Amino acid sequence: MGRRSFGYIRKVGEKYYASYIGKDMHRYNGPYSFTKKITAQVWLEKERLLLESGNWKAPETRKDKKQKNIYFVDFAKEFLDNLEIRENTHYANKKNFERHIFPFFKNYKIRDISTSVVRKWYDGLPKDKLSIRNNSFSIVKRIMASASEPDDNGNSLIEKNPCLFKIKPYHSKKNLTVFSKEQLDNLYNAMPEKLQLSIYLAGILGLRVGEVVGLVRKNFLLSQKKLCVRQQALKEVGCKTALAPLKTENSRRDIPIPDSLIPLIKQHLDKWVEPEDDAMVFTKKLGRIMNGTNLNGQFKKAREKVGLPNARFHQLRHTAATNIAAVSDITTTMSILGHSSIQVAMVYQHAVDSRRVDAINKAADEIVKDKPVANKNTTNFGDMDEKEKEKVKQYLLEQLMKLG
Repeated sequence: MGRRSFGYIRKVGEKYYASYIGKDMHRYNGPYSFTKKITAQVWLEKERLLLESGNWKAPETRKDKKQKNIYFVDFAKEFLDNLEIRENTHYANKKNFERHIFPFFKNYKIRDISTSVVRKWYDGLPKDKLSIRNNSFSIVKRIMASASEPDDNGNSLIEKNPCLFKIKPYHSKKNLTVFSKEQLDNLYNAMPEKLQLSIYLAGILGLRVGEVVGLVRKNFLLSQKKLCVRQQALKEVGCKTALAPLKTENSRRDIPIPDSLIPLIKQHLDKWVEPEDDAMVFTKKLGRIMNGTNLNGQFKKAREKVGLPNARFHQLRHTAATNIAAVSDITTTMSILGHSSIQVAMVYQHAVDSRRVDAINKAADEIVKDKPVANKNTTNFGDMDEKEKEKVKQYLLEQLMKLG
C-alpha cells in the first residue's frame, strides 16, 4: 500500500486499487481496478477536487446516475489507453476500434448493451474477414469484461458480460500451403547470399520472421547443435527497429539443429556475421538491424524469380510445422515451434492427416482408375488378383513413407 498526501494506492498482482477516507470518515474505493498507477492517481485527484469544492457525494449515491450516463466509447477509450501492451498492438487495436467498433456503438450507453446488441454488431462485420471479426469481438469482450468487474465494494457498471457466446475460431493458416524440397531450395538460391540461411531457419526449424531477423551470434550453440530463440526484432510504430521480447513465454525455446544444417550455419556466421556475441546474424546494408518488413521485401523478389508469386514468408514456418508434425507428437511440435495453444498445433496435425488421405486417393486412382467395376460408384479392390493387390499396397506404403 502506498501512502499519499490524499488517498491510498495498493498493487495486487498486475492491477492497482485506489481508496481514500471521505469527510464522513468512511473509506471509499475506486469504481474498478486500474491497469496503470497513473490512472489510479487521476481518479484520486478527481475525488480530492470534489471534496474541496464541496460537491462531493458518497460514490454509492452516484452509482445509478453514473451507470445511466456512461457511454461505451468513453469507457472503451479509457480502457484501451490503459492496457499495458506493445505499441504496435495498441495501434492495431485503436485502428480496429475506429473502423469496426466505434461506428456501431458510438451512441450506446454501457448499460444498454445486451447480448442481442453485440450479436447484431458482430453479424454486421465483414463475413469474408474472419480475422477482423474475431479481433474486434475480442476487443469488445475485454472492454465489457472490465465493465462487469466488481470493485472492492462489489459494485460494477453492468451485471454480466454480454459477450459470453461462442464465435467461429480463426486460424490464419490459409490452406497450409507446404513448400516442396525443390521449392525451398529454389527460394534459398534466389535470395541474396547473406539472407539465404533465413529460408532454412524458417522452412526447416520453423522460426517466425521476427525471430529470424532478431537472431544474434550467441543464439547459435553449434557445439551443442542447438539454436536458442531468445528475442525478436520489431519496428514499433514511430520507432526504429530494435530487439524486443518474444511473442509469448512459450516462444522462448531451444531448437535442435540438424547435422545437415550446421555447415551452412557455420559458413554464414564466418562470412557474414561480426565476431562479437551480440552481432546480428542478418543485417541490412552497413550492418544495420533488419526487421520483418525488410526480409519480406527480399523474399518477395525471390518468389517472383522462382515462379511463386503468391508465396508468403510465413509459409516457410507452415512448411516446417507440417513436416515436424508428420514425424512427432503434439507436445514435441509445440515445443519446437513455440506454440502456446494446442489448438494451433492441431492445425498442422490435421494438415498432415489431409496429406495422407490425398496420397492414398492419388495412389489408388493411379492404379485402379482403368479397372472394370461392377458398380461405377465403387472400386472392386476385392476382385483384383493377389499380384495387383500387392502392387497397390506397396505403392500406398511408398507414398506414406515419402510423407514421413
